[in-house]
Amino acid sequence: MRIIRLAISLFLAVVLASMTIGAGTTRTLRTSVAANGTTTSSPDVGVKAGARLTCISASSADRNNPGTCGVNLTPGGLVVLKPRGEHLVMVSGSVRLTCGGTTPLTCELQISD
Repeated sequence: MRIIRLAISLFLAVVLASMTIGAGTTRTLRTSVAANGTTTSSPDVGVKAGARLTCISASSADRNNPGTCGVNLTPGGLVVLKPRGEHLVMVSGSVRLTCGGTTPLTCELQISD
């Protein structure tokens, strides 16, 4: 009976540990620039090494110059992502989202860490 209880306890511990290992947070940043230049931007946020950045959407008024997500990484510099484009953060730091294209603009970035 003790062996069965021990086996069940061990099984539950392994299941719970595997559930928490894969658990992470997902955040979304949104930025927009109106035709008159008024910018609504998200604040700088901290990211860990290994975080995945995904440009969820980006729109621009000019069909010939589609919108992009401009991701300013500190440290690391600027990374420009097209919609559905991804970037893996190599060094912990911070992220600021800007939009690229012709105003009015909107863009969204998902951070998974």
